[in-house]
Amino acid sequence: MAKLVIGHQKIIDFLNKSIAGKRLAHAYLFSGPAHLGKMDVALEFAKAVQCDKKHLNFSSCGKCQPCLQAGKNTHPDILIVEPLKEEIKEKIKEKEISIEQIRNVRHRLGLFAYQGPYKIVIISQADRMTREAASALLKTLEEPSAGAIIILISSSPKLLLPTIISRCLNIKFGLVKKGEIASGLEKIGCPKEKAEKFAAIAGGKPGLAIEYFRNPDLPAKKEKDMEEVAALLKKDLGVKFKYCEVLAKDIFFAKEVLSNWQTFFRDLLLEKLDCPELVFGKAAKEAAAQNKVSISTIKKILKNIDKTKKILGNSSFNARLALENLMLSIS
Repeated sequence: MAKLVIGHQKIIDFLNKSIAGKRLAHAYLFSGPAHLGKMDVALEFAKAVQCDKKHLNFSSCGKCQPCLQAGKNTHPDILIVEPLKEEIKEKIKEKEISIEQIRNVRHRLGLFAYQGPYKIVIISQADRMTREAASALLKTLEEPSAGAIIILISSSPKLLLPTIISRCLNIKFGLVKKGEIASGLEKIGCPKEKAEKFAAIAGGKPGLAIEYFRNPDLPAKKEKDMEEVAALLKKDLGVKFKYCEVLAKDIFFAKEVLSNWQTFFRDLLLEKLDCPELVFGKAAKEAAAQNKVSISTIKKILKNIDKTKKILGNSSFNARLALENLMLSIS
């Protein structure tokens, strides 16, 4: 089954022309905020390149062996690399991409393609590579193998080595229009009213809208987390730090909660800007009436939450300390 790609038509058209004209770069950098669909575009691009029917577009044929294998992530010439996960003392951490993983990439690229015309490597969260891994990848980019395509995906491209960025064709993904997201959701069976609501609260990120549709419990959980942070704002530091201790035990859960906090403060900002039609839940409306926090402070808090989420993804940082520092910024 093809991945649902919503928006980014200019990028798709460019990649299609590259396939049709056989002008494929040896390395791409797909950059932009999370939940835009960068990985989905990368997977569909890889599938289109490997498709036996050579449809030269993102629909590919979907029926040939390469397409079916790519759809199941079992194509022998498409390798996906991403940070590994581990549990340490009841805490789930996302490790960095190691030099061993990149050495495996170099080994795979050094072999002849098994069945496809290209060997394709997709590196998700490429900015999470260790310094040694990044240096090893740089050597591969400097001496590209024939018939190899490397796609780096990053929500924080500034964390990548400048020399890596300079050797990639940088394709920047932007936010998608609300109407396009709603239309995309309707195509996969989402009722129009819900599609428009999910598109509105997704903030231009199709991936979030799709998550809301496919997981009916997610919007309710998001509202619960938003009500929780609204209540937490009124508590003393002792209570807030105790909550940090709980969050720090599960990094994935913590990042999910912080994403919902971002929605709360985004809603609070929208209430302050008199845009209630774009607000997701009720918590921010009540908080806006009771809380005199300034617009500049809300913007600062949003930046701090985003910074904390990135820190939580780095196993070398103390998660609890990072969360406590965030609490101090919203007190």
